[in-house]
Amino acid sequence: METAMERWASRVRGVKPLAALLRVRRIEEDRARDSLLRARKAIDEETAAIRRIESDREEAKEKLRALASGTVDRDEILRYRGYINFLFRALAARRAHVEELRPALASAQLAYRDASARRETVETLIARKAEAAAVEGRRREIRDLDEVGIRNASRREVRSW
Repeated sequence: METAMERWASRVRGVKPLAALLRVRRIEEDRARDSLLRARKAIDEETAAIRRIESDREEAKEKLRALASGTVDRDEILRYRGYINFLFRALAARRAHVEELRPALASAQLAYRDASARRETVETLIARKAEAAAVEGRRREIRDLDEVGIRNASRREVRSW
């Protein structure tokens, strides 16, 4: 039976450590982004529900005003007032729920920002390492060309004797 460590080691064998770390950081960032999007979606859905309830409440108020200006049916007025009060309580509950969701959104934003920063740090390290390798490659090339130049110069000196 293969242990989790052995499975992990077989997967990353031959993979550069920074590349493996970058893969992990990207996964963490994706998860943090998904969490942030879920939190935003929840708040957006609640806000849309609040707007619908407010719209329904305004319509009910307009109908109540229209009833009050015409012939008054006491039962219908009481029905509209009850409905308006129900909508008011629903609005209060939805607004309270939105306020409860705001800290989750703030923490999701912070987690996403941190995950992005960690990923960018690894990408910067990889870029610096690649730049250092490129500089070292240019130095080797210059050193090799210098050796060739020295050999050619020494051959010319030997021939001039």
